[in-house]
Amino acid sequence: MQIKPEFARHFELIEAPLRSDRECSRVDIIILKYKLPDVESRCMDNLIRHTDWPHKVTWYDARNQTANFSKLWNHLASESTCDYICVMDSDAYVSPNWLGKMMESFTEGFYCKESAVSTEYVYPDPVGVVVPITKNGGGHPIQGKEYTDKTPFLVYEEQVSGFFFLFRKEILNDVGYFDERFYLFGQDSEWMDRVHASRWNIVVRPDVYVAHDVSASIKKARDENEFDYGIDGQVTQMVYDTIRNEKEQGVYKPPQY
Repeated sequence: MQIKPEFARHFELIEAPLRSDRECSRVDIIILKYKLPDVESRCMDNLIRHTDWPHKVTWYDARNQTANFSKLWNHLASESTCDYICVMDSDAYVSPNWLGKMMESFTEGFYCKESAVSTEYVYPDPVGVVVPITKNGGGHPIQGKEYTDKTPFLVYEEQVSGFFFLFRKEILNDVGYFDERFYLFGQDSEWMDRVHASRWNIVVRPDVYVAHDVSASIKKARDENEFDYGIDGQVTQMVYDTIRNEKEQGVYKPPQY
């Protein structure tokens, strides 16, 4: 078939292969759907309206799932074809342009403050994890503040929340996957401990706000007697202490998948 010159570009586009997830730096957004359809619908609506970067959403229905959250995160992250993964709770609600701002932290030449209160600026290469701020910081007050200065900054020892975090998938090869001895809580904090102890940096973005209902689905499960907060808290502490002892004795092996 003879192609007219004015049609050539059209057929070039038709024959061009799809761009790979790696080529376009696509982000895999992993959300565990659990108990509250109205809350989860609002979460997805915000994602659709406010996400400004190439992405795909792994919207996993975790109801009637015997695997714990650590196992699910590990399974879904290991299967992802993306170099960047965002894990978020289904009761978190993003704001406009959130992903583009967070992905900026991974670009060459990214420049940020050395700490929240510092006047020094650094090139934090390599950045491994990026987190937003929220009014409901829970036990992670560094993210629960409203910062006048919206400049991104590094954290070194401070804990950041696992309700919403973006990371390079390759970091899992260095620090390991999430420890599956945890059930509902603790796996994110212990994993961040390993990140802090590694060569990778953690960046907080005060210019990215994510609203959070704080364990809305978990509270629903508790009300339905699916688990006991008190018992799970004790088990979480026991597992954390066990892992800490293993690290001190030099016998801890970061989970691989």
